[in-house]
Amino acid sequence: HREGTVEPDLTTLFDQLIGHFDEPFSDVSLFPTYMVSKMAREHVTVALSGDGGDEIFGGYDTYAADQLARRLAAVVPNGAVSILASLVGFLPPSERKKGLLNKTKRFVQGIADEPGDIAHYRWMSFLPVAAKQGLYTRELQSTLADSDVYRPIRESLGSAGTDDLLHRQLYADLCVYLADDILVKVDRMSMATSLETRSPFLDVKLMELAYSIPSKFKIRHGKRKYILKQALRDVLPAEILQRPKEGFSIPMKNWLKEELSPVMHDLLAPDRIRRRGWFSPVAVTRLIKSHLSGRDNNAHVLFSLMVLERWAESTLD
Repeated sequence: HREGTVEPDLTTLFDQLIGHFDEPFSDVSLFPTYMVSKMAREHVTVALSGDGGDEIFGGYDTYAADQLARRLAAVVPNGAVSILASLVGFLPPSERKKGLLNKTKRFVQGIADEPGDIAHYRWMSFLPVAAKQGLYTRELQSTLADSDVYRPIRESLGSAGTDDLLHRQLYADLCVYLADDILVKVDRMSMATSLETRSPFLDVKLMELAYSIPSKFKIRHGKRKYILKQALRDVLPAEILQRPKEGFSIPMKNWLKEELSPVMHDLLAPDRIRRRGWFSPVAVTRLIKSHLSGRDNNAHVLFSLMVLERWAESTLD
């Protein structure tokens, strides 16, 4: 086991890493993925990744959120949830990574803002369709009038070949989130440091075995990845098996107020947004001001817009 501390030059790193993707890619965990790959490459040329474990054994918080939302829907009217979402929307986000307040806001807003037929993806979206309409110019609205951003999710949920809801969700994540985000990120960022990565959980025989296991053994009494943890209980110490899930994110909401603030103001300047012609300069400026004031956490949306503009500048222009 090796430990290290990194102090990245975020401005330089932003341009460098966005260029490695050759497409608009705005998962903020691309930064720590690159940095840990760079550290690992100092010692090895091939590394094993845990990617796939959550998708085949049920490890994400969103699965539990969807289960809770379905139970609430049976006893709580939709109008009550909408009212609650409006109330918590007035509360400023906590500076903590998660915390009870942030998790509560995210949970009720996911129910209120997103369609129920996309299941757990209600908590993997950061810009509801209605909010997008307010962000797009009329020209872009017209161009996208017949598009459905949720179509790949609905198709994956409906083509899993099972009535088991959790397995349908796992299959959707395998087709969409894992294939188009996680594996892309790890492959591009590790190869940017000349590090080869392998994902043992995605071995075909292991995946076939995992999908043959009933979902009740994957999330059991609220414990996610239950059967995997049971299988490893004599291998890993309790403090590893029982610790809360952390994910691999970074404090982007703070970075945009500090180190990356000049880059954000440059890429999302009103004149620049107006020339591009995709988004409303007024709406983008409103998002920036709301974020910088601490009123809202718009980090994911703002970072996505920054990445898109940098990509458009280097590719389309």
